[in-house]
Amino acid sequence: MKILHIITDGNIGGAGRLLCYLIAGSDRNKYEYYVLLPKGSLLKPRLEELGVSVTEIDGLNSSASLKAVKTMTKAIKKLNPDIAHTHSSLSGQLAAQKAGVRTRIMTKHCSDLPPIRFRLFLRFMARLYFSGISRCIATDDSAALAMRAIGFPKKKITVVYNGSPKLERPDDASLSALRNKLGIPEDRITVGFFGRLEPEKGPEILLQAASLCLRFTHDIHFLICGDGSEKQELENLARRWGLSDNVTFCGFVSDVAPYMSLCKIIASPSVAVETSSLSLCEALSLGLIPVVTDVGGSRALIGGCGICVPPDDPPAVYRAIMQLVRDPDLCALYSRKARARFFERCTAERMVKETCRIYDEVADTNRVC
Repeated sequence: MKILHIITDGNIGGAGRLLCYLIAGSDRNKYEYYVLLPKGSLLKPRLEELGVSVTEIDGLNSSASLKAVKTMTKAIKKLNPDIAHTHSSLSGQLAAQKAGVRTRIMTKHCSDLPPIRFRLFLRFMARLYFSGISRCIATDDSAALAMRAIGFPKKKITVVYNGSPKLERPDDASLSALRNKLGIPEDRITVGFFGRLEPEKGPEILLQAASLCLRFTHDIHFLICGDGSEKQELENLARRWGLSDNVTFCGFVSDVAPYMSLCKIIASPSVAVETSSLSLCEALSLGLIPVVTDVGGSRALIGGCGICVPPDDPPAVYRAIMQLVRDPDLCALYSRKARARFFERCTAERMVKETCRIYDEVADTNRVC
């Protein structure tokens, strides 16, 4: 079965990592994968390492890259896939439709509910856009709700929670070397942030919480891994607020396992659109304790293995972190629960199995038709 994925990731974000996990875990004798992605995408080498044929498309950098439709249509016709599967790409769906692909799937990676005043218009537009889509994969229940709010048929929505492989903790010597390289003293409790440095992910909220924590103790270090439009401003804020000795900006890291292994706590202070965060799934596999905001599917994802606080509330994030720092027994309990939660809900094996089942179902349906 020839499956074409169309993705807009220029960097390697959650959707890109999820795609790599899907391809790596699939039966490659049964599923033959191809990918269209933006020209210069950092995802290309990782996909090629998996043996995937990658085509770069100039202009495929956003969901509605209409100028890329003509180029994509030509590429899709040449590949002639059985299934076209898009990730945050309206233009990809349009191109697949123009190319005559009968079986089309989309994945909804975020939980952004449109304002009520726009929903009637969006429902009208949805009839045009969604009419030929065979299935929508929602990465959690909040994403499914967002799709239903704009009129996507409930019977065509399937929830498949994100999943990752279990990350492996490096040996102590390697971790000690990394800790020294990053300038993190051995006796500090490390709080990690792993994600894009964009307003919706809440990195400034974490810095504000860090400032509050460091008024009372300097035994905490904040490790910020990721890149984005806010990076320079966040670094400036850390210097201005006197946080530089306890905050390290690592930029984008291709292998998060060593960096996560330095941490005891993972903070996800998103203010919007979070579903089943892939970074949280990865962190749970190592027993990191999540501190998340109550947006999208974050509360449901962590279950009872961490602390959930209101969004856009730095003092609440500060209180959650300090509660964990001051209570080693609670940390040990949550860490055990985090590992259990990973195997219960967050494995790549489950995600791959459920996604490939959808491929089989929609392919069989269209063969019957």
